[in-house]
Amino acid sequence: MYEKLKEYIDATDDPRENILEVLIVAQNLHGKLSEETIGYIGSLCDITSEEIRETIEFFPFLIGDSTEIEICHGFSCSMRGARHISEVLSEMDTHITETPCRGLCSKAPNIWVDGKHYPTVTPERLEEIKILLNTKK
Repeated sequence: MYEKLKEYIDATDDPRENILEVLIVAQNLHGKLSEETIGYIGSLCDITSEEIRETIEFFPFLIGDSTEIEICHGFSCSMRGARHISEVLSEMDTHITETPCRGLCSKAPNIWVDGKHYPTVTPERLEEIKILLNTKK
């Protein structure tokens, strides 16, 4: 599963110093940087998993094992609570992207969790989504 990643790391001069490049390659090969992938990279690059997670958190284009959430911040969604939804979900282990209007204004506010669309997110529905996110951990 990790053969190509191992080949890249083995060919890299000082992979610990070039950890960002290693993480970009790993993400391109495997998608999200799971805990398993982080541990594997750490063992090959002589770096702790915590240091790797800090690097992932610092660079927004790196996607850790957190859930991907997109929240529409167009006019209708904003007027119906998108900012509140962003605040609530940002407290969880998620990666939030605020998107421009996607033309679904009649179903505002709209969010997407790992690509699945959740229209008309009421406070009750937001609680259901939080429970769903907690069960994914």
